Amino acid sequence: MHTHLTQAAGQLTSMLKMYRQDHPLVMGILPGGVEMGAYIARQLKVGFTPLIVQSLIYPLGRKFVFGAVAEDGSVYLHPTGEQKISQEMIDIQEDLAVRIIGYRKKTWRRLYPLPNLGGRTVILSNDHITTGASMVAAITMCRNQGAYRIVVAIPAAPRSKIPLLRQQADVVITLPQDAIASAAKDAFLSQVTTDEEALALLKPAKTSPPTPARSRVGATERRQPGKRSTSKQNTGIKTKLAR
Repeated sequence: MHTHLTQAAGQLTSMLKMYRQDHPLVMGILPGGVEMGAYIARQLKVGFTPLIVQSLIYPLGRKFVFGAVAEDGSVYLHPTGEQKISQEMIDIQEDLAVRIIGYRKKTWRRLYPLPNLGGRTVILSNDHITTGASMVAAITMCRNQGAYRIVVAIPAAPRSKIPLLRQQADVVITLPQDAIASAAKDAFLSQVTTDEEALALLKPAKTSPPTPARSRVGATERRQPGKRSTSKQNTGIKTKLAR
């Protein structure tokens, strides 16, 4: 990792140490989130697996990300995108994303089988957030898979997207504002930009630890003690069955 990303990952790891006793699973969104996620997992000495999410892009004219599909078929559509794009185009792009995910899963899940998320604390990492669509789709997938607590750990995100992430996840952790303000533009972007580069980074594969017992909820979180994680307000979220 380059210097800014290493420093960011180190700071995030320090803020995540409170969850180490719960034996969390770190999931890095491919490809850019794999480098940081793997680093965090190594430092915390917990399991790690990549997570496949495919952006939904309006293909005409200027590139416009209007949603994302996670590998279990969970779909997030940005409300603005739904207003601007025809349902026919949305369906076309969703079907394309499902096919691409199916192709990517043949490689990734052969090497890294998806662990059971039921009752677990899951830490989702990425190197950056732009629209928030990929992260929300990932959060939705973890909820659908029965995750007990979902922690989003990212260096930085547009302030306008933080409320969306907090609405969907249980905890959102970013770097302090002074650290973000002093960094250059795109300072936290990973140099891993393709699945091939992510594969090369992760070899040899490391098996995730066994699924632990249901973790306890910390006093700093919004859910009541002992209450299992339930889906939050899911505006723009649905599940699409993979074909």
